[in-house]
Amino acid sequence: MSEEPADDRPPQKRSGRPDDNRWKDDETPLDLNDGRYGNRPPDYGPSPKWAGDPYGNTPPNYGPSPTWGGDPYGNRPPGYGPPPNWGRYQFGDRPVNYGPPPHDWSGEPYGNTPVYTGPPQNWSGYPYANRNPYYWNRASYDSPDVERFAKDEFGFDNASIRAGFVRKVFAIVTVMGLVNVLMVTPVVVNTELRLMVKEHSWMYLIAFIIFLTSYCTLICCRSVARSFPTNLIILAFFTIAAGMMLMVLCAKASPQAVLLAVITTTICCTAIILFATQTSIDITSYIFIIFAASIAVFIFGVVLAILSIFMYIKALHIIFSAVVCVLFMVYLAVDIQLIVGGRKYEISPEEYVFAALMLFVDIYEIFITLLSLFQQAE
Repeated sequence: MSEEPADDRPPQKRSGRPDDNRWKDDETPLDLNDGRYGNRPPDYGPSPKWAGDPYGNTPPNYGPSPTWGGDPYGNRPPGYGPPPNWGRYQFGDRPVNYGPPPHDWSGEPYGNTPVYTGPPQNWSGYPYANRNPYYWNRASYDSPDVERFAKDEFGFDNASIRAGFVRKVFAIVTVMGLVNVLMVTPVVVNTELRLMVKEHSWMYLIAFIIFLTSYCTLICCRSVARSFPTNLIILAFFTIAAGMMLMVLCAKASPQAVLLAVITTTICCTAIILFATQTSIDITSYIFIIFAASIAVFIFGVVLAILSIFMYIKALHIIFSAVVCVLFMVYLAVDIQLIVGGRKYEISPEEYVFAALMLFVDIYEIFITLLSLFQQAE
């Protein structure tokens, strides 16, 4: 067997890339153990397979991971030991065992029903009537409507707060009424002063401007009506302006008509207050009907004023004054129930100036219309 002649060609320079074009004519096979193209150098040997390690990368001197007795996870250091069993907790260094939650969910369809913090509902018509006994007292929530809940949240449903609010409103109205009485009495008693006020009737126009401005400010600007002492200052200007207007009106009427108007107003207002506070009828629920009636009376008054330019019909004026008087008596009953509370609508305790203003205007208008009726009757 003849030996093949040795290859005298000089060794070619290899670029290290198997896909190099210069390797196309080179038939020399690659040596995978030369350390350049194999995965490991030949002196490394096979990768050791450590017992118990599926990846074979754990150093051999670590040994198997220890398993601590009593710990299902095997991660607790051996010095800790098992957790102590305290049994039932006592007061002191140990936590307190609060026991099971007080809520009995046996009647609930779900075991993890959350604890409600809102007002309880009336569940009598539902299949799951056995509700949590730790809810708020259902006796104080006969009607779970939003308005009643809002009143409870606002704090006005508290009897002491309501009583204080009512006392404050009636005290302010009483002071306003006394100021007007002190301003009107000298005009009614003193004839010379009454004649002087008649001659200076322009005071009525100035007083009316102050009256209307202060009234609109307290009614429309609720922030001003709640701001102390600005609200009381504006209310004082309103009271003085109302007294000046009343001085001019009483100066033009006879003392007998003024006295009858005062007595009748006192009797009517007392009766209305007693009726509004004692009746079970919620007059505030008819407030929209009262508003429609007010619009009708206003239109009738405008027509009567235009008609009075051409002719004066005494009967129509008497009827109009009587209708206005009855309408303001209804207003007074509504405002009393709004102030006392416990109805469909009510005034918040922060609106004491606004409430006193409405109440005073109702009584004031009742007195003026009665004075007009008695004056026309004379």
